[in-house]
Amino acid sequence: MTQSWIIVANASNAKIYQAPRATLLNGRSHLKLVKTLTHPESRKKEGELTASNSGHGNIPESANPKLQEHKIFAKEIVNEIEEARKTQDFDDIIISAPAAFLGHMKQQMSNCVKTLISTTIEKDYTQCDESQLNNHIGDNLR
Repeated sequence: MTQSWIIVANASNAKIYQAPRATLLNGRSHLKLVKTLTHPESRKKEGELTASNSGHGNIPESANPKLQEHKIFAKEIVNEIEEARKTQDFDDIIISAPAAFLGHMKQQMSNCVKTLISTTIEKDYTQCDESQLNNHIGDNLR
């Protein structure tokens, strides 16, 4: 049975679920939470980020520190996806994230991962419970 990974993310939180693809279509899937990722730095104010020098390498001072944190977290999420791809933990990927963050994630992805994306949803569903998420995913797949 085809297994889907459902990644629900924003700039500071991400949840990775797994479910059989066929059950997602009817909105009755049992989503299995695979991993939760958080990036509290994305919630900090710009002044806090520049003052603390978050230690993420040579980020030019002219760069937007919040944007840099968003990109760092996007890379962290993509690294999780890349590792799971290597062990064939899923057959396709469904990603739900705000448009800008989805763009950051796609910039970090290899072509191998990009080809596994079956659906993208430009919405932030990170605050949804599993039942609500099931309905939203099902609605977007139909």
